[in-house]
Amino acid sequence: MLYLNGIRKGGTHALMKAVELLGVPMADGYGSMDRQPYDRADKGPGSVFIYRHPRNVLVSAVRKDKMEVVTQGFLIAAMHDLYPTWMGFLPFLSDPEILAVRLEDLIGDGGETIRRIAKHIGKPYLQDAYDNLPGMTYSYNKVPSRWQDHWMPEVDAAWVKERGPEVQEAFGYD
Repeated sequence: MLYLNGIRKGGTHALMKAVELLGVPMADGYGSMDRQPYDRADKGPGSVFIYRHPRNVLVSAVRKDKMEVVTQGFLIAAMHDLYPTWMGFLPFLSDPEILAVRLEDLIGDGGETIRRIAKHIGKPYLQDAYDNLPGMTYSYNKVPSRWQDHWMPEVDAAWVKERGPEVQEAFGYD
């Protein structure tokens, strides 16, 4: 079975859509989407993990949970378990049987990440997959959240207190 995983609001719907655009049904036992921290026991070859800039994950989660209203207080409140949550997913990046991809690459690299996914799961790359990726899922917007639109000094101070810079560095973001 194909196993997909990702941090909530980290691109999981875009990943599921990308895999379906490669001809893999995501129902009836063909695929699984989890959003759970790393546990090697239930992973296997062909697994794919997706992640996204941690600040954008935070903004996107607040947008979804608060019906598109993003305030400084909502962002700060949503940081309460930032570090332990993200660190629970960190082993996905170093497991050689799991392909780890960034949402930013999946939606912005002209199809190279979908090609990597296709190769990893043993499926042919289909020419129209990348062009049909944007939108049309439960929560994948054509215009992704941008943390820069919401980041104020008070939010940044809370981010530092909750060890956000350590999370960013661990996942390879500046």
